This record gives sequence, C-alpha cells and structure tokens, in this order.
Amino acid sequence: MTPLGWGGIAAAVAVPVFAIGTVVMGAAGAQEGALLAAGATNGGVCVPDARLAPPGPSAGRTAGLSGGQVARAAYAAGWRGADLVIAVAVAKAESDWNPTARNENTNGSTDLGLFQVNTVHAAILATGDPMDPTDNARMAYQVWTDAGGRWGPWVTYWRGTYKEFLADAQAAVGNVASVAASTVGCSATLVTAGGLSDPGPGPQAANGYTPRGENVRALTRARWGCSSGRARPCVSTIGGYAKRMIAGTSTSSDHASGNAADIMLGRGYGTAASQALGAQIAEFWMTNAQATGVKYVIFSKRIWYAGRDPVRPFSQWRPYCHPGAGCNGGDTLMHVDHVHVSVKG
Repeated sequence: MTPLGWGGIAAAVAVPVFAIGTVVMGAAGAQEGALLAAGATNGGVCVPDARLAPPGPSAGRTAGLSGGQVARAAYAAGWRGADLVIAVAVAKAESDWNPTARNENTNGSTDLGLFQVNTVHAAILATGDPMDPTDNARMAYQVWTDAGGRWGPWVTYWRGTYKEFLADAQAAVGNVASVAASTVGCSATLVTAGGLSDPGPGPQAANGYTPRGENVRALTRARWGCSSGRARPCVSTIGGYAKRMIAGTSTSSDHASGNAADIMLGRGYGTAASQALGAQIAEFWMTNAQATGVKYVIFSKRIWYAGRDPVRPFSQWRPYCHPGAGCNGGDTLMHVDHVHVSVKG
C-alpha cells in the first residue's frame, strides 16, 4: 500500500515474466470494435445493448463478480481497447473481483471495493458508493484519468502483478465483445488502432465518435499520448463527443456529431515545448488531411482548412477568430491549450 492512493490485496503475488504486447494489444482492438458496435441508434448516437449493462448495485455483494461483469463495469466507466483489458486484470489483482473488498493500510488509509480505491481520494469516493462495482469502476477511471491516463497509481500494475491475470481479463473482454457483436445499430468497423487511411464517415458509435473522429483520437494518442509512455510534453487527454453548440453561438459543434477531437496539451500548455508539440500535431493532421478525411485544424490562434488553404508550416497558417468570442477569447476558445481537429461528416 502506498500514499499514491492504491494498494491491492494481491500485491505480494510473484510477478510473471511475459510480454504484455502479445497478450493485450493484438486482440483488444478487434474486441473494442465489437464492443463499440453494440446498441441501437438514438438521435444518431448509439445506445449500448442492455446485455452490456454493468452489474447493478446489489450484484456480487457477498461474492466475487464474474470476469464479464467486471469487463462491463470497466467499459461503462470509460476504458477502451488495451486499457479495458488492463483494467479488468488490475481489478483481479487488486480485489480478486470482489466488489466489497476492504484493506486497511499501515499508513492509516483504506483501500475500498473492486479497484481498491484508497481513501486519500475522499472527494472522488464521495461521488457514490465505493462498494458498488459500477460506482467503484467509475471512481477508478477518474483517478486513472487524473493520472494522465496512466496506470502508475496502482501498485499491482507497476509491480507487474496484474500480468498474471491478463489471460483471464482478455477472455472476459472477449465474452463481452461476443455479446456486442451479436447486436445491431452502430458501426461495426470503427477504427480503434488509428492509421493513415480514411475509415469513412460511418455512423456514430457508443462513445459518440464517428470512424474518422475515432481515427484521429486513436492515432494521436498512440503517437503523442502520455499514456503511451512518451516523455513530457505529451497529450494528456483527448476530448470528443459532446452534445453542444459552439460557445456563444446557436451553431451545432462538430463535437455533437462525433466529428471532432480536442487534443489537450495539459497544465503546461503555455511552455515553448508544449506549444511546439501542438504545432507538430497540427501540421501532422494538415499533412495527412486528404488521406484521413480531416476537414480543418485549429491551434493557438491559427487555422488551416482542407481544400481552401495550401499545405504549409504552422507559422504561416491564417489567423483564427472564434465565431462566438471573436479574436480575443480565452486560451481554450482560442485553442491555445489544445489542438482541435474536425473531420468530414
């Protein structure tokens, strides 16, 4: 147990030696595609099938959950792809998939529930019932997000204990995916690994993204994401679907249709290194716009529009003014703290 906020009742298990890449990375993408294929459309956004619902408040109160139940809880919390498999394995290492697990630490803190959320995260724990597996998974996902999408806060991860349970986790995610694959309503070909080819517009999937929007998110995260192990500066988070208008206007945002990604540079966005990273990412999507279906890119008070502007260095892009806030909005509206990429619908 450590003051980082995560312990794990199985932390003392010997660490097995094998490569995570061969276990997780290969099949997880296909399974994620099946998971995201589930559901029926509701106003253009997929609604997951009822069989993918996470366990209810009373499920598994006195006994361990099944791998499928844990996979559904982790999926509902927000994990996708390889991280979804890792989440299920970490939960197994932490609590043996027991939603009521409780561990008292020598430093006076307590680890609670499925993911053993530590009481140092009092504010997060106050948002629900830590002994409810769905709430606990959501809390764990928040701590994971706050850590930049990294698994370091879990002792069982950085000690490698979770690796012993990757095969079980892979099977659990696969079982959930088989349910998802048997349902209809959303894109079954959503790109999850990211690449320099156009996956097409497609319908929105369960996370709100279209295939093109998901492709931008996935490839950006793989190349520049903090969770990929890249040294800082790196991309901390990527915002996607949001049912909203462009701030200060009555015009629907590309985020509402799943056709945009906000690539956040994190707290140090104003440093020269972070701004250089943002320019690099912006130029990358400009250069590959035709191949990937990108419509326009905005960063740090500059804009580039496919079919209108020539391919040129970021420093030569046109000045950008926000449609609702003009040319003197804050750093977020002027896209100083993130790169905005919109794709063709």
